[in-house]
Amino acid sequence: TKSKKKQQGFKMADWAEKHVPELLKRTYDTPEAGELRKKFFIESDLNGNKLLSFCEVQKGIRDVLHNDDLYKATQAIKRAFDMAKNSEASESVHGEDYIDPNEGRFFFQSLITSYRYWLRFKKMDKNHDNRVELVEYKEAHGNGGNGDAEQQFKDMDVNKGGYILYDEWYNYNVKHEALFDFLD
Repeated sequence: TKSKKKQQGFKMADWAEKHVPELLKRTYDTPEAGELRKKFFIESDLNGNKLLSFCEVQKGIRDVLHNDDLYKATQAIKRAFDMAKNSEASESVHGEDYIDPNEGRFFFQSLITSYRYWLRFKKMDKNHDNRVELVEYKEAHGNGGNGDAEQQFKDMDVNKGGYILYDEWYNYNVKHEALFDFLD
């Protein structure tokens, strides 16, 4: 039910809130956030073309934001990067391989969301193989033999590989507004 999803969402959002890096929390619409984005773009733009490739973004997370945990969340960064470069804010005429400063705010907002999902995904992934098996999914949700967990798992496993990949997890949860209600 919707209220049950909301309840789960608040619990998990509270958990994620404790684990999201402090720097990411400051990337909304404040003067400080704008300065942080500006600094990030200037210092990450290694060749001075006012565009950031995925590699420059990832390197900037490590070298400018000084955040190794986030740096290692490659799939979360890639998800946010792809969302930003394909956003309506995108004015880049240099192709889809870069983000420009106009996409910076959207990139960081997407990164917050994507990283929160990544943290939850990694918490479920007990054997650290970057995929979640049915037993891990059930254990994480305390559902034991609950048929609902099995059906959710099957619904998420789009490629029918027998496990959930991060992209499958992210897409399902965004589509169903499940587990996280961050922006309430």
